[in-house]
Amino acid sequence: MKYRLFKDKHYIIDDGNGHLLLIDTGTPRSFSFGKHIEFEGIILPTSVLSEKQIKFSKEIIELDVDGFIGMDILRRGFTMTNDTFEFKTYKFENYFDIEFMNHAIIGKNIEICGHIINPVIDTGAMINYARKSIIGERKFIGGMYDFNPYYGSFKSDIYMGTINNRVANIGDRDFGFDAFINPSNLYNEAISFDFNDMRIYVK
Repeated sequence: MKYRLFKDKHYIIDDGNGHLLLIDTGTPRSFSFGKHIEFEGIILPTSVLSEKQIKFSKEIIELDVDGFIGMDILRRGFTMTNDTFEFKTYKFENYFDIEFMNHAIIGKNIEICGHIINPVIDTGAMINYARKSIIGERKFIGGMYDFNPYYGSFKSDIYMGTINNRVANIGDRDFGFDAFINPSNLYNEAISFDFNDMRIYVK
């Protein structure tokens, strides 16, 4: 089954039952914001986030969704185009090797601000993040609020950098990895997460 995908600051799908769900490879377990939601035969547990955190996520960073789809469901593999999502994988000609580390998807040998590193691939990241040592002396362009289910709300300084030689906004933030990147910087038409091959195929 293909779901409608809305791709702006986040990857959000319409589940066909009136719910909007955020696709988040950075979240180990799926959850809902208090609603009874069944997705792909799984009833999503209720989030443990406080009402204040939920209110912030919806009002400040405009994350008006009913729940998150995490890696407990996404682990089966999936493909996203610019307007569809499906639990099916495709072997496009170009790809990045990946591995798992502490439940995170690590992309191998990806260029960020001139450094070849192994960043976390996070579909839930509103923008990209990297340690200041990787960003270096890039052009400062402002500050921005974001939200993480585990860290809550936070604000980061934003710089103009590059990812795979594409211009990209990159926030100064250290989450315990060299970088977190949104996969929108890796493809033009489609991206397929294949956890059997341990590759992300792109075109």
